[in-house]
Amino acid sequence: LQRTTRHVSPTLDGEAYYQRCLSILADIEEAEGAFAGAKPKGMLRVDVHGTLARHFVLPSLPSFLETYPEIEFYMSEGDRLVDLVREGIDCVLRVGTPGDSDMVARHVAMLDEVTLASPAYIARHGLPQHPDRLAGHRMVGF
Repeated sequence: LQRTTRHVSPTLDGEAYYQRCLSILADIEEAEGAFAGAKPKGMLRVDVHGTLARHFVLPSLPSFLETYPEIEFYMSEGDRLVDLVREGIDCVLRVGTPGDSDMVARHVAMLDEVTLASPAYIARHGLPQHPDRLAGHRMVGF
C-alpha cells in the first residue's frame, strides 16, 4: 500500500494481487456452483451400534436409497472404537459422549435411558424406591 497522511491506495503489485484474489474467489464460486444440485454417489460406509441401526437407520434406509440411488451403502454393526481412516469407514453412530478423539462429533438425537426388571425379579428381590437403593441388585449393564 502507498500511504500518505490523507490517502491510502494499493501499489501496482498490490492491485495485481487483489485482482488475482478476486479471480480465484470467482473460480471457487464457479466450481461450487457446478456441483449445486448434484446428488452424491459412490460407496458410503457406516458403522452403527445395533440398537441404533434397528431403530433409526434401517427403517429410513429404503427412503434414503430411493432419494440417492447412486449411493452404495455398506453398514457394519459394532460398538468399538473404529479407526475411520485405516478401516475406510465414513461415519460411525454411537451412544454416549465420545472420549478423546480426532473425530468430528455431532449430536444426532437424545435417547432416554431406562432401567427395567421383570415382574419375577421384582417379586423375588423387591422394587427399589430410589436409585440409591440399587446397590446390591443384579443387573446386566451396557
